[in-house]
Amino acid sequence: MVLSFIKFVSHTSISIQLQYELFRSCDNRSPISVGVWELFRAINAEGTIEKTETFNFTFCEYLLCPGCCDYFVTVTALEVVSLMGQLTVTVSNGRIAALAQESKYLF
Repeated sequence: MVLSFIKFVSHTSISIQLQYELFRSCDNRSPISVGVWELFRAINAEGTIEKTETFNFTFCEYLLCPGCCDYFVTVTALEVVSLMGQLTVTVSNGRIAALAQESKYLF
């Protein structure tokens, strides 16, 4: 996922804290949370700030699941603070990649 933010001021402090939560829903049942990751960035800067950075996480699980599971991620802003003026934060280009492997052994 790509985190972008733009700020137009002479001098400022910026604080951004986002929570990414991964959910799994199997066989059309209610989703359950299977992982939570947090991103925190604090920046002190002068002039125009235009910053883009990536954030990723890895999740691994072993399922004996004869049905089908869907996965999705939610992003929640826990804190977006600018000491001077307005700050625009955008989360975009979210992608999920999956690797599935069959096991000959039961654990």
